[in-house]
Amino acid sequence: MLKFLKKELILSLALLLALTACARKPESPLSPSVKIGVEKKGEDKIFAVNFTCGLKNENDCTAFTNINGVIEVKNNSSEILLTVPFKIPAILPFETGIVQERIELTADEASPLLDLLAIKKEQIESGEDQGNRFIEDRNIVIKKLDLEKKDIIELLRSKLK
Repeated sequence: MLKFLKKELILSLALLLALTACARKPESPLSPSVKIGVEKKGEDKIFAVNFTCGLKNENDCTAFTNINGVIEVKNNSSEILLTVPFKIPAILPFETGIVQERIELTADEASPLLDLLAIKKEQIESGEDQGNRFIEDRNIVIKKLDLEKKDIIELLRSKLK
């Protein structure tokens, strides 16, 4: 009977350790925003979208490295308006990694995004509107997120060698 309880206790502790040791990936972008401007590229006008957001590492002892992902901006009908591929070298525990990417769109590609953000194309072209907007949480999702999880102590030791 005592052996059975001992095995039960060891299994319970192992399960608890396994569940608490799992590092949580960022679930959603923090403060996503865009700045949209018009530029000349050859004979054509392009819309330069400068996308910025943060990705929070909420783990206390796990660092994320070699982060590759894709963020999608969608309209209220779930149509994809903007796809933002990104790379971040590392996010340490309790830190926020910053995603800053520039995407170039044609006028036709930019129109649905401008509509979502309530920006008039004419005002962007004339310079009346600077095109700075935050993106609502319901319109943005992390579509893909690949990363390596490393124990912060081991990571720091490897950097000191």
